[in-house]
Amino acid sequence: MKKKKEPGEEGISGLSQKDEGVRRVASLALELINARYPLDADHLNALVYPDLSRASFLTAIERDCKRLECCGMHIVKEVDGRELFWHIDEESSYVGDASLTKEEALQLEVLLSPLTSTESFAYRDELKMALLKIDRSFDEEPLVHAGTVRRSQGKAWSFLQDAYASHHLVSVSYLDAQGTKTNKVLAPYGFFSFRDTLYCVGAEKTGAGFKEPRTYRISRMQKPKILAKETYEVPDRFDIEEFRRLPFQMGPTQGAAVFAATHPQPDFLALMEAHGSTQINGGSGRILWEVPSSSWQDAASWGIAQGLVPIAPPELVEATVSCLKEVMQHV
Repeated sequence: MKKKKEPGEEGISGLSQKDEGVRRVASLALELINARYPLDADHLNALVYPDLSRASFLTAIERDCKRLECCGMHIVKEVDGRELFWHIDEESSYVGDASLTKEEALQLEVLLSPLTSTESFAYRDELKMALLKIDRSFDEEPLVHAGTVRRSQGKAWSFLQDAYASHHLVSVSYLDAQGTKTNKVLAPYGFFSFRDTLYCVGAEKTGAGFKEPRTYRISRMQKPKILAKETYEVPDRFDIEEFRRLPFQMGPTQGAAVFAATHPQPDFLALMEAHGSTQINGGSGRILWEVPSSSWQDAASWGIAQGLVPIAPPELVEATVSCLKEVMQHV
């Protein structure tokens, strides 16, 4: 006598119809999550729905997209002529990054940074690494610290690498140092790192042309998307070395900032000499550093983070005092 099959059972090695449906939905989700650009019907039909005709595939993917929408993943279908494409609507599907306000970050920097050099504080190294993870609108990571801290640059970094390798434009949502978010279409010209942070030098597309290239912090980029049908070429005259700057030098120069540093460590001294001029002030070990600045506010905030004393001009000193007053009002 043959054993009666249980409902939905198709054998030990096979999948039930329900299990197969779950497998297809999961496969579709993984393909769309890992995609660098919208996926076309031929690709998804062959990879996720290989046993279905085109008509059955279109019915099945519409049904599975609705199932994914119930899970919070919103899929967009685009029509380009006779071609169909699908991609994830990242803005409505993913939770955006959260960051501290400038005042909150500066409070933590001022209140906690002294503990990172206090020998009696048992968790000074852990605190130092925790402070490095703060997404501060004014900062750059401390230039001198114990050990190597590896920071994830997020999804944007892999997209930019792919776009650069294939010479395709990439669209991103960019949060600048003032907290303003704008959508940009960029042509990545090159990359450089400053300690554990990566920067992209790229030209923003405007209409039929491009603006002059500028530097963008990759960790401030969100919702990257490669534009598979738009390409670009890196100008022959482009030189990445011309764009290596300190955080307060991103823009037109306003003037020279003068800081004082006491017994700076060798790698910090090398950085000072690379970006400005230094002068030893007597036998106290104090070094005066003159460096071009595009923003007194940014220079003041960066100087506080590095433990520098502002000397001149008055605008720099006033900006530093203002930053510290803002912090003390919330302490």
